[in-house]
Amino acid sequence: MKLKDKVAVVAGGSSGMGDAVARLFGREGASLVVADIDADGGRSVVEAIQTELPDAVAEFRQVDVTSEESVEGLAKFVQQKFGAADILVNTFGVAKFTPTVELSLDEWNWDIGINLKGVFLTCRALGRQMVQRQGGKIVNFGSTASFSGVPGMAHYSASKHGVLGLTRALAVEWGKYNVHVNCVCPGATTTPMMLGATDDKWREQRMKRIPLDRFGSPEDQARVALFLASDDSDYLTGVCLPTDGGVSALAPATSDDALVGK
Repeated sequence: MKLKDKVAVVAGGSSGMGDAVARLFGREGASLVVADIDADGGRSVVEAIQTELPDAVAEFRQVDVTSEESVEGLAKFVQQKFGAADILVNTFGVAKFTPTVELSLDEWNWDIGINLKGVFLTCRALGRQMVQRQGGKIVNFGSTASFSGVPGMAHYSASKHGVLGLTRALAVEWGKYNVHVNCVCPGATTTPMMLGATDDKWREQRMKRIPLDRFGSPEDQARVALFLASDDSDYLTGVCLPTDGGVSALAPATSDDALVGK
């Protein structure tokens, strides 16, 4: 029960890593607000938590993270219902392969609007409550693309670099208020988004570069988020944890054949 008596907002909690985070945080005793634009998915997650944990406190709130008004409404709901948020986890994100020479401004704005602007708006809105209360934990989900380039995904790489930069900036600005801001940077993870956006050939090639010889699961990422949201991480802020099975540890010239177990 690492999150007993804590109020946690999981933004993007309707599926994938957000779903896994919400369920794990519920098991660890948090009172939950699952926030997502997908109302059916979000309500299903809340119902599943309440079925598994009859005493759990879990609410759904529909939110569009690209809308300042919608995000501020989420913060107001949390304040009225619970007093303030102790934890915010931003798991939402979008990704699409488009060569940069073919990338439209609308696609660029769509990706940046959700992946970066959305994280800024939620951090600002819920961060105010934490700053006022002199304490809180924010966990943003970046990506291995937060510190590397991805061909055909310049817009995604730019947005995820921005998430890491924003995380570090807020960590140094809000540290004096005992607000911790950290970043989980997943590699390839078996979420509906990844599986829907890739084919067998891509997944086979990607697997060759993972030292642990498997893709991550949403539950793998949720456990790291739990660490960063709990008291176990009380002397960490501004960190980026690459949860990628060892990919980021590889020397660039490492051949597939040289990897253990290949």
